[in-house]
Amino acid sequence: VKEEAIPAIYKEVLEKKLLEKGGYTVWTEILCANKTSASTIRKLQRALRAEGYSIGAVDGVLGTRTQTSLKQFQVDNELPVGNLNMETLEALGIPH
Repeated sequence: VKEEAIPAIYKEVLEKKLLEKGGYTVWTEILCANKTSASTIRKLQRALRAEGYSIGAVDGVLGTRTQTSLKQFQVDNELPVGNLNMETLEALGIPH
């Protein structure tokens, strides 16, 4: 058995630390893709139009104008923004 001294190697190590917790996270129940039928989109379009939003034609397609109106309705009513969610359907009186 032979003993050998190995000199220590020192180096600077950067350590990442969480300084503060992240923002508020909310889980929102959305309408599944298989339940987002053309019939449901037409109901959405009619309801948005009745609320005064410009959705274009009531065609059962979640196109750009319908999506824009949906998001604006959500913002105007302090609802979760972006997806067709249950809170928005309820606010528009659309059964799900």
